[in-house]
Amino acid sequence: MHPPSDDDNKLGAARREALEKALKRSAVRTGLGETARQRGAPLEQRCLAEHDLIYEITSAAQRIAAASDRNGERVYRTDGIWRVLATVASSPYCLAIADLARSLGVRKQTAHQLAHAAARARVIELAPNPQDKRLLQALVTPRGRAALAAARVSESGWLATLLNGLGDHELKATLRVVRVIRQRLERDARELERYKAERKRRNAELRHRNALLSE
Repeated sequence: MHPPSDDDNKLGAARREALEKALKRSAVRTGLGETARQRGAPLEQRCLAEHDLIYEITSAAQRIAAASDRNGERVYRTDGIWRVLATVASSPYCLAIADLARSLGVRKQTAHQLAHAAARARVIELAPNPQDKRLLQALVTPRGRAALAAARVSESGWLATLLNGLGDHELKATLRVVRVIRQRLERDARELERYKAERKRRNAELRHRNALLSE
């Protein structure tokens, strides 16, 4: 694990400096007096803290995704094949393609593609369900179990180094903040999908109505 590069540090500092200047220019344009600007200082600091938080989360996510061990292997894999392997291995029962899709939160067609990619990588096998030969169920192969065991060892050492010195209270507080942000982003995504579906429905109704009027 490597410390942030000088370029990354300079980029973060430049971004923060630009944000501070933008906030100050905004305060000047609004014609605030000195007393009002002093009252606005906590709000400005809050704004900077919010931007810093999101910047640090996105930067950390990129670093986590790119982290590798001494052998050059990714430490924390999130690719589709690995997600399939981890999901199948952690399930208390055999997963059919439809079950896998629900567990991964993806469409059945996407789950089908990911499952076959994992099967080609020989980390899982797709075998007919004994009760219904038409259904395929995903099973972890010996190669898949070995890959998971090696990953757990590598990940444990990596996490111990990465989070060394952080107390339980700090971890719990950070986890809560990041979880709330994730949940709100997921909520916003669901609302956007509902909005798109409703807009599509209304547009279809409008086209149908216009077609009837033009006849």
